[in-house]
Order: sequence, then structure tokens, then C-alpha cells
Amino acid sequence: MYLPGLLLLMLLLPPLSLQDSHQSENKIAMGRRILSALEKATSYLENRYREFDLDSLVGFLMLKEFQEILQPEFWKLSLSWSHTNSSMIYSKFDNSNRVPEKLSDSCITLLLGSKEKNRQPCNVTKFCMEIMTAPKQSGKELIKQLSYFQIAKMKKCSAGLFLRSKYYMDVFCSNLMELNLKIEKSGFLFQNKSLFMTNIMLCGFSGYSDFYKIQWIKAILNWQNYKEGCYWKIFVLGNQPLMRDNHLEGGCSSRNTAAAVVSLGGFLYYFKENSPTINKSN
Repeated sequence: MYLPGLLLLMLLLPPLSLQDSHQSENKIAMGRRILSALEKATSYLENRYREFDLDSLVGFLMLKEFQEILQPEFWKLSLSWSHTNSSMIYSKFDNSNRVPEKLSDSCITLLLGSKEKNRQPCNVTKFCMEIMTAPKQSGKELIKQLSYFQIAKMKKCSAGLFLRSKYYMDVFCSNLMELNLKIEKSGFLFQNKSLFMTNIMLCGFSGYSDFYKIQWIKAILNWQNYKEGCYWKIFVLGNQPLMRDNHLEGGCSSRNTAAAVVSLGGFLYYFKENSPTINKSN
């Protein structure tokens, strides 16, 4: 649900100039490569916007409760940066109580509030507090939890539960970092690539700069279909195709392409502001 708004935010960022006397040739070359990949990917998305079915949430764009977070002005890029904390990584995971999408969406609806229905924002029920702070979650469940606190931050929710927003976001992104490191160690299996990019997209956007690793950005760049400008749509179990995403031209996935655009755009923003060192050996 967060992807359309984040994507629009990245597309509306002012052009970044990499022609800076303080930038080394390697840094400028990397920046140009990212810009080229972004240009191709956004061109692909613009040409197929009518077919764009992000997160496979049919009819989502028609829900008034969520219109606010689909707007680029709702989202604000981080102006400060931090790192994840390995001491916050769970020793084991427990996803036995997965929360249905509709229930997690209802918690976000309460956060957003509604002027039409005279509902104040930042409303938290006991149920929402329990599921959004439940420990030992992994993968998509962690992403739901992180998204909840991200939206609360954008709505400037700061009382009660949200006095500890930074703590919970630290926990979630520290565990998503551990997950990404495991995905990298396993050789970036196809079925993990979408989750890998989503983690970079969300935690990078939240200000955790250690997600913007040079080798990770290079990996994402190498996954692009250079001819189409898009990203893959085939998911596999082991090495065998398991299912296909929305049926679009060129064997592409609109969702994965959008996740790549936000990840690369976030890195470029951080790269410009902080000028990380890029070595030829990376």
C-alpha cells in the first residue's frame, strides 16, 4: 500500500546533479549508471501505468481511507541517518500468528483518521498495538509492522505507543537487515529478490543508511532487463518457476520494477547527500 506514494515521491524529486568537483570519477560513474537504470525503469512504468496493480490489492486505489498515503506529499525523505543495531536481532522467529491483510489495513485506517467520518488520526486499539509490536516476526510480517510506524511518523503521531516509535523501527529494520544479509549469503535466490528490495526501500527511506550498500545497489542494477527497463516477473521454488506475477509484456513485474525504482532513487538521494566511498573492487 505504501509503494505508490513512495514511487511518486521519487519520481517528483528534483534532478540531482553529479557534476561536483568533490565527486571522484568512480562515484560519478556509479551515479550515472543509477540514473540510466532509473530512466529506463520509470519509462517502462509510465508506458504501462494503466496496468499497474501494485501489491495485487484489487480496488485499493478506490478506497478513500487510503487516498492520503497514495500522494507523494504525504511522504517525507529522511533528513538524518542512523544504522541498524545487531543486538536487536531476534534469536528466533515465530510467524505462527500471521495477521490477515485486512486486519493490518484496518489498523492503518485508524491511524489515518477520516475528516468525512469525523475520526481523529493516530487512534490505536489494543488489538493493533499487540499485532504491530509483536516480537519475533519476520519477512512480510515485519514489513507490515514497519509500515505501520512509518505511516504514524508521517502523520506526526507522537503520544502513547508512538513515544517508542524509534525503538520499534530500530528493531524492525535491524531484523530486516539480518534477513537481507542472509538473502545475500544464499546467493540472491529468485524468490527472495522482491523482499530484498522491499527491505532496502522501506528501511532506507526510514533513514537506515547501512541498507545502501554499494554491492547491494550493484546487484539490483544487474537484475534489470536492460531492453525493457523493467524487473523480472518469474518466481521460483528452488530453481524451478513457481508462479508468474501480473501478466505484462516482456516478462516484467510492475511491482518489482517500482520497488527497484524507490530503492535506487533512495540510494541516489543518500549518495548525493553523503557521498559514500565507491571502490573499483566492489
